[in-house]
Amino acid sequence: MDDLKLSLEKYGVWILAKQLGRNDPREFPPNDENIKKSREFIRDKSINPDYIPDSCKKLKTIFSFVQPHNLDIYYESYFPLKQLSIRLDSDQDNDTDYLFNEFNKEFMSLPKKDGRFETFYNLFKKYTWYIPGTLEMEGISLFEQFKAVTAISHCLVKGGEKSLLVGGDIPGIQSMLYTITSKGAAKSLRGRSFYLQMLCDIIVQTIIRELSLTSANIIYSAGGNFKILASSADSEKLQTARDEINNRLLDAHRGELFLAMDWIEINLNELVSSDAFSEKVKQLVKKIGTQKRAWFAHHTKDGRYDDIFGVQGEGGSSEHINYCEVCHVEVDENTREIDEDGTIKCKQCDSFEELSSKLRKKFWLMLSYCENT
Repeated sequence: MDDLKLSLEKYGVWILAKQLGRNDPREFPPNDENIKKSREFIRDKSINPDYIPDSCKKLKTIFSFVQPHNLDIYYESYFPLKQLSIRLDSDQDNDTDYLFNEFNKEFMSLPKKDGRFETFYNLFKKYTWYIPGTLEMEGISLFEQFKAVTAISHCLVKGGEKSLLVGGDIPGIQSMLYTITSKGAAKSLRGRSFYLQMLCDIIVQTIIRELSLTSANIIYSAGGNFKILASSADSEKLQTARDEINNRLLDAHRGELFLAMDWIEINLNELVSSDAFSEKVKQLVKKIGTQKRAWFAHHTKDGRYDDIFGVQGEGGSSEHINYCEVCHVEVDENTREIDEDGTIKCKQCDSFEELSSKLRKKFWLMLSYCENT
């Protein structure tokens, strides 16, 4: 797999240099068969040795492909040629030499250790987001092209042309986010929302890590839903990952959140056919829907029946029983926090308030992987 990632780096640098009209002697189209086959699948025009790119061409926006109904209007709009930035005032076009030289500076300083390819992937995204790709279809950036080649190549090297389209949904997010009293909403909503967003992202990252895939294999991830392109050899690992994640969700949230995840076999040819892909997505959504109607069904046979259906807490209104005034969960002396104004909260709601406070003061977030936590 390391050899594949090295070849993908070479392909990325080569195709960027080619699109920017550079003749960089260090790089060349890699001879890796999986990359070559991936480029054929997505109809990469640069696979033709006679292909000559138009270095002055810009990437069309989606508005160039929208035809107003019953109106004879055609409007072309283009993205500026620049690197990806969070600044809103950076719409000035950059010189192609400047873009490549800036990319090359950062590329040459990449660390030669674990995580290098993910760093390269994001570096490539930074500099190719607004550069047109070399596909037959217009409006697709060079980054999206590289992402597709990377994802398909990883599937080919592991399991051939049969892949798995993996889909996931995390029901319970809306209830957990909004089923809180107004007394604690203002202080904890920001932290609660951020936590749920990061939880979804980390679940997806955990899955691709367990499958030895890359971020390029994440087709979509937002709002508690995601889709991943995996190898046909990954079915057993997916089941193990799903069970482990749900065990942790059950421990942490006592059944409030659940990962409904399933997968369906898909041929790589079906990935480039919109009709065939749409049909596969419909089948996958149906399978996920079945799981969403039976939360933790697999875990009732794994010794966790009482955790799912058993009585939690004592209930009632005795004087020695307290409830979190934010989320209403029952708490005791070991699981509660009391504010200066006497407000009783569970440790989780208290941690969300603390997170909200920290988010107001921070600009950057760094995530790291920890074993056995």
